[in-house]
Amino acid sequence: MGSLWDWEFPPEFVERFPIFVETGYGTGNGLERAAGYAFKKIYSIEIWPEAVKHGEEKFRGDDRVKIIQDDSPMGIVEMLSRPEGNMFFWLDAHFPGADCFGQSFEYPDEGVRLPLERELGLVRKFCRDDFTILIDDLRYYGNLPWEEGPANGPAAEAMGKDRSLGFLTWFCATHDVQIFLNGKGFALISPRGAPQIRFIG
Repeated sequence: MGSLWDWEFPPEFVERFPIFVETGYGTGNGLERAAGYAFKKIYSIEIWPEAVKHGEEKFRGDDRVKIIQDDSPMGIVEMLSRPEGNMFFWLDAHFPGADCFGQSFEYPDEGVRLPLERELGLVRKFCRDDFTILIDDLRYYGNLPWEEGPANGPAAEAMGKDRSLGFLTWFCATHDVQIFLNGKGFALISPRGAPQIRFIG
């Protein structure tokens, strides 16, 4: 699992992208990091009820935080129906619940098991061009010399056969696309000329 704590968000970035949206609450690690910055709204889309309950309790005192119980593509559609401002998406690329809740990698529904391409397609289709996307655990989607090595075990077996990262090219007409080999791999998709976040991990 990649960590949002590996990244730093300058004030000018937060001002440009004041709406934070993550897919996968997990244990609240990403939301805790985001809450330390001046984002105006902070959303987490989580499929597992236990995690939603944990998040609602943990962030009860922060009025900016809302946790949505849904699968990530449907949650993203809900976000894109709210014209609240430019969005920063933190997309959790691996299997829902596999790290924190003992869920199997072997979801019968590929749309739940491997939601990343669908999520990106929705952002590309329905969002204005002024958005930034950060993706973690990219090694599950591409064979590159990742710092922590290739995906293996049940996770690798559950992946699809296309490991080309071709979906990143969808954004090249309007955005800069960077791949970071650090850890399990990150991809950063940001509008040309926009303020940049910094890898500090």
